[in-house]
Amino acid sequence: MEEMGASLGVPRVWRKRYLHDPLLRNRFQLLQLPELKQLADAGMTIGAHTMSHPALVEQSEDLARAEIADCRKALEQFLGRPVWAIAYPFGEPHSVGTREYKLAEEAGYECAFVNVGGVLDPVSARFALPRIHVTGEMSLSVYEAYISGVHDALRNRLTPQPGGA
Repeated sequence: MEEMGASLGVPRVWRKRYLHDPLLRNRFQLLQLPELKQLADAGMTIGAHTMSHPALVEQSEDLARAEIADCRKALEQFLGRPVWAIAYPFGEPHSVGTREYKLAEEAGYECAFVNVGGVLDPVSARFALPRIHVTGEMSLSVYEAYISGVHDALRNRLTPQPGGA
């Protein structure tokens, strides 16, 4: 990891900033089970996100199935309530596809979310719902651009298309 970080230009002291600053440390740490239970008990809906956050299309079918189904089972067992949705890791077209949509349905989810906007696939619409990534640092105008579709329209217009089209 150190070699990879150095090759990518990541400073050796990056951890110090994130682990010693309480606000940054909390921002990038995972929730512990008691915190997750506290959120659920307060009325938050808890969804699944797989066991280890892999690019699902790169996994064997058995491993992808386990990542999707086991996460739901573990959450339901701990929370004592149904987990009806999953957001695929990365959620981009190159990391999730039709196979994963079917696996989510087989695992008993009611719906699933991808991380991109656009037109829903009518065949698997419930298992490929677009979601909007929202952060605490996002301004209201940026949020409005995402919600209105302006962000996607600009990204699609400015992103080079395969074949130079």
